[in-house]
Amino acid sequence: MKKHSLIALILIPVLSGLASVASLQARPKPTAGTKPQVHQVSSQKVETIKGLLVKRLPGSIIPIDGLDDLIAKSDLIVIEKTDKSVAEARPIIGKDHEGFITTAVSEVPFKVNKVFKGDSSLKEICLGQQAAVVQENGKSYIRVFDEYTPLEPGKKYVLFLRKGIDTGEGLYFPSGVMYGKYNVDGGDAKEDAAFDDPTFKAIKKAVKNRFKE
Repeated sequence: MKKHSLIALILIPVLSGLASVASLQARPKPTAGTKPQVHQVSSQKVETIKGLLVKRLPGSIIPIDGLDDLIAKSDLIVIEKTDKSVAEARPIIGKDHEGFITTAVSEVPFKVNKVFKGDSSLKEICLGQQAAVVQENGKSYIRVFDEYTPLEPGKKYVLFLRKGIDTGEGLYFPSGVMYGKYNVDGGDAKEDAAFDDPTFKAIKKAVKNRFKE
């Protein structure tokens, strides 16, 4: 091996290590005994619901490959309305052994107008949505998963749901989170604005044509 090639091979990991150290030094150090705060997307305007600040938690979900895939992954498909906003719904909060919040969902009861898939005898069910009022350090805010938008009271939605197995509450959750909820009466403008995804838009168009009362 030539001498200059050997020098280059030695310098590469050294320089990479220095870059990593510089990157670590540039990051703010967390205060001892605390955990990172819930991320709020800086590019968005300040978001509130019923006067409570909304903080969005980044996350990842298994992608949905069109309407047929969504139907196959859902235990229940219904059209419904609720009379409770997320600020009024019962929060279900999970915490770790140190008392830090790990999960936050809310229980939203609603009457089923029509069942497209699943038990046709169902008249009422409870939706577990990935948004809830939480309290930390004496303050209340609404914690929301990623680009999900909570149901608006009095608005009509087609919901693609799966039976929850991890809460013990007998709740149904939207399949694919954002992909499992579609406002079909045009009353929830926040839904499209929050989740600007081509697949979501295509599914929503198909849902409006296929799932009607």
